[in-house]
Amino acid sequence: PLSAAPAPLPGALHIEGADREWTAICNGEREETRAAATALGATIVEEGVPSLEEIFMARAGVGRSALREG
Repeated sequence: PLSAAPAPLPGALHIEGADREWTAICNGEREETRAAATALGATIVEEGVPSLEEIFMARAGVGRSALREG
């Protein structure tokens, strides 16, 4: 079944998305996050270092979509 709420991930500062595609900004151990995602049945399709602006917005509780709109 498709989820309307994100599953918890260790070190996640912000998670957003819908259905089968979610984006997470994490501050934690990469291997721990990867293992938790795998345990949830998720596949990481892209991984990278967030910009300082993305980290700030995640800590402020604002999603990445706000960056694209503003």
